[in-house]
Amino acid sequence: RHHHPTLSMECAIGCCIASLAGFGVVSLPFAYRRRLESEAQRNGRKTDLPPIFCEINSSTLWTYFLSMVMQSMVYPACVHHAWNVWLEKNGSKSWIHYDGGLLSDENLFGLRLFLYCFFGYLLSDLPSSWGSPIIRLHHIVCMLGVLVALTSPAAGVPQALGMFAFEYG
Repeated sequence: RHHHPTLSMECAIGCCIASLAGFGVVSLPFAYRRRLESEAQRNGRKTDLPPIFCEINSSTLWTYFLSMVMQSMVYPACVHHAWNVWLEKNGSKSWIHYDGGLLSDENLFGLRLFLYCFFGYLLSDLPSSWGSPIIRLHHIVCMLGVLVALTSPAAGVPQALGMFAFEYG
C-alpha cells in the first residue's frame, strides 16, 4: 500500500499545526510569569511566584501538569476516536494486524492525530526541558519515532499503539 498524497500533506500540516498550538499553550505560563515579575519590579518588591513555577529536574512544575493532561486526556481521546472509526468501517477485524502505513488509510486519522499532538507537545516542551540531557534526548528520540511511524509504509498501527502504550504508561 502506498501513501495517499493528500494524507502526506496532512502529515506535514498536522505536525506544524500541533507544534504551533503547543508553542501557543506553552507561551501562556511564560507570559504570566513575566507579568508577575514585571509588576513586582514596578512596585519595588520581590517576585513571589506561585508554586506552579518551581523547578523540578530542570523543568517547571506546570510542564509536568501539561504532560499529565496530554497523557491522560488528549492522547486517549485520539486513540479512542481511531478505534471507534476503525470498528465502524471494518467491524471486528483487528487493527493490530493492519499491514499498511498510517498514511495509506484515511480511516486512521485518530492515530495520526495522536501522533501530531504528541509531536507538537514534544517540540514545544523541548526548550523548557533543555537543561535536562535525559529529557532532551527522550524528546528528540520520540519525535524521530513519531516521524518514522507516520511515514513507515507498513505496521503503522502497531507503531502508533506502541508509542501510545509507552506514553500513557
